[in-house]
Amino acid sequence: MFKKLVILSFFMFCLSACVNNQNAIKAPTPNTPKTSPSSEFSCLESQEKYAKYSEFFQEKDFLTWCEECVAENGKPQINRKSGPFCNPGTSDGGKICQDSLECESFCLAETLNATSGKCYSYRQLGNGCGWIEMMEGKTTELCAD
Repeated sequence: MFKKLVILSFFMFCLSACVNNQNAIKAPTPNTPKTSPSSEFSCLESQEKYAKYSEFFQEKDFLTWCEECVAENGKPQINRKSGPFCNPGTSDGGKICQDSLECESFCLAETLNATSGKCYSYRQLGNGCGWIEMMEGKTTELCAD
């Protein structure tokens, strides 16, 4: 798990160093992990939110990019500093776990005093704090940017 945190931290540092913070949008508070894939995501409803990042869609328009992402079990998301990206889905989302090593991504709990959690349905966490990761049966709060 330490490797995951180091890699995640390095990735976030590189992203933040590349982009000016003036384009930042307010981070949402994360919700309890959803076990259903991104089929709940509406590309049409989200088009306005992503319009701020039109420079990312010069070759491919937003709807095409979004629909391809969702079709591959991904979740279109926005990194506050670098813009939109397709967050790949996992095959074990929703599986009960006590440690992130049991999951393709993270084992997330609902409360800090939980004794188990569920594998997160996507590879990367969304922006914000309040994510509660299970490691060796213990919880710790995570923040992602």
